Amino acid sequence: MVLTEGSTCELPFTHAVGVDVFEYLIKATARLQDHIAAAITEYAERKNATLVVPKYLPVPELVIVEPDEPRFRALATANYLVAVWTAWLFTEEQRQRRTISPRTQETPWIMPTELNSPIIAALPAAFADRVKPEPQS
Repeated sequence: MVLTEGSTCELPFTHAVGVDVFEYLIKATARLQDHIAAAITEYAERKNATLVVPKYLPVPELVIVEPDEPRFRALATANYLVAVWTAWLFTEEQRQRRTISPRTQETPWIMPTELNSPIIAALPAAFADRVKPEPQS
């Protein structure tokens, strides 16, 4: 459960988090984007290739519209979470696309070993530690 600014939870949730926890995912996404750009640049310099660093989505911002009521905060928060998640998945897709050479099917290709997984990660570990699923009853 994600609590909006100014909300409290009276239900018995074990792992409710505030919307501020998504700053960790935004920061992890930005770090991954930097690592991907550096790997692409390094590969292009080494191989004398013409590669383009992907253009990433803008950093998501939580925008609360007026009037500042719970239903509007909930909608704004939901839109924000979609934007944060989309930015992470797009970034992961850009990393994953550069792990296997489309011409030779060899790996590693552009990504260094630590970024070379062919699987799109659901969440970065630093963020996943902060948002845990609720236990099953």
